[in-house]
Amino acid sequence: MMAHELLHAVAAATKARRCLLVTAEVTGNPLLANVSVRSFQTLVSLQYEMPEGGSGLGFRPIARVAREARRLGQFDVAFVDPHHSYESSEAAFRLFGRSTQDHGWLIAHDCLPSYELSSPVLVRGAWCGSTYAAFRDVARRSDRAWFVVDDDFGLGVLGPRKTGHLVAHEVPAELADRWDRSDIDTKRELYREHGHLLMRAVSPGRADEVLGRLLRNEPVEL
Repeated sequence: MMAHELLHAVAAATKARRCLLVTAEVTGNPLLANVSVRSFQTLVSLQYEMPEGGSGLGFRPIARVAREARRLGQFDVAFVDPHHSYESSEAAFRLFGRSTQDHGWLIAHDCLPSYELSSPVLVRGAWCGSTYAAFRDVARRSDRAWFVVDDDFGLGVLGPRKTGHLVAHEVPAELADRWDRSDIDTKRELYREHGHLLMRAVSPGRADEVLGRLLRNEPVEL
């Protein structure tokens, strides 16, 4: 299951009409090339750029782009593929998550990468960085249902607000506490040992079941 396939599946299941796509200067290209424009009445693509970005578009800080998104109102579904530093990813999920919080769904990319691709330091070439950690932290602070599909480097799914109680998932208290107290380097080592548990990973084959139950406001155990 690729990111655009999950986006289309969520959009079809929710009868989404308004879609928001958020990328950084070096992310999201495979999805942007495969999104079905005709599937939506409104499709908005926003890109932010880091200070060191080299696209030639000029520095577009994430806060400015998030304000543009807020002026456009709520969206039924969003795809967010942020710059993969922890700070940028956390800001992206927190700020653009507001654009779907009322009734929409957010899909995030690079939320279950291999350990080798999860370096917190920028690596040229294939790099997923600390996006996984930022997604978990933002999702856990919310009251929204969430899980991660174990495909395409990890596809995070964040439901509307007031759905968090629908998901039953146990992480040992000691592990959860260690995560909360850790810096990003230590979180990476915890992820190496317990990644699937920490990220609520589900197989692609089970993703439809989990999503379907949540859409029907039915509890689901992960």
